[in-house]
Amino acid sequence: MDMLKTPPVAHPVAVPPGRPVIPDDKPLRPAPLPPLSGEDVVSATEHDKKNTGSRRVMVFPRAIGQCIVEDASEDDIRYGIATIGL
Repeated sequence: MDMLKTPPVAHPVAVPPGRPVIPDDKPLRPAPLPPLSGEDVVSATEHDKKNTGSRRVMVFPRAIGQCIVEDASEDDIRYGIATIGL
């Protein structure tokens, strides 16, 4: 029995000439986000895998490929949430 079989290859889909792959009349849009409150976000941060003990560890992106890792208090988190309007 051959254990290393090649996986099946997807068959290309034929698109008629002159027809766009994604119709202009149906642009792709992301699904709407579910309702979210600031309390939901604060609660979720309590269970983040980066936390140690009672410390909330946050990763803050500064540039592409560059982040800093810092502790954040609950007040810090609430301030950030309020800043974005939640």
